[in-house]
Amino acid sequence: MPRRSISAGLPADLLRNRPDIRRTERNLAAAVADIGVREADLYPSLSLSGSITISAERIAGLSTDSGGWAIGPSLTVPVFDAGRRKALVDVERSQAREQYLAYRETVASAVEEVENALVSYSRERHRQVALRRSVVAYKQAVAQSSELYKSGAADFLDLLDAQDDLYSAEDKLVQNEVAIATAYVTLCETLGGGWAAAYPIEKPSSGN
Repeated sequence: MPRRSISAGLPADLLRNRPDIRRTERNLAAAVADIGVREADLYPSLSLSGSITISAERIAGLSTDSGGWAIGPSLTVPVFDAGRRKALVDVERSQAREQYLAYRETVASAVEEVENALVSYSRERHRQVALRRSVVAYKQAVAQSSELYKSGAADFLDLLDAQDDLYSAEDKLVQNEVAIATAYVTLCETLGGGWAAAYPIEKPSSGN
């Protein structure tokens, strides 16, 4: 069972620890980058090519003018296939839109899972407070029944009933602790497993 309780208000960035959100986020980023690549193909491209040669005599320090260079620019203008390139840009934009919708859907699903896990965990923690109070009350009842039995003011069956009530309350408390631990693990899983070590958590209530 976790020794500390979760503080309210979990940062939304914690959801990025989830593998499904990381995956869809990377897919979206790649799709957006592809748009830029396709759009760049719509514009003229300029390249510079050529070579420079130096003779062996020049390298040796001799004063001969043997060497030369040949450098020239090359300009490529997409004229005849511009329509195809624009179509490719539209395709990339459509795919990016699909990735964006997939990302939104993944985030919405993750938020719902985290909310459900938080509700479950919070419900069990509040139930624990009530169960602890019940255990304290039943212990007091057992003590009172024991004193009454010793003084002859109550019979043994009354003492047994009080003890049974106490055992039942203690058993429910144990089951509740298991439920809290399960809900805590589920919450950490919905957050991608990165929550517990990175953010502070509050101490549980004493139950008194």
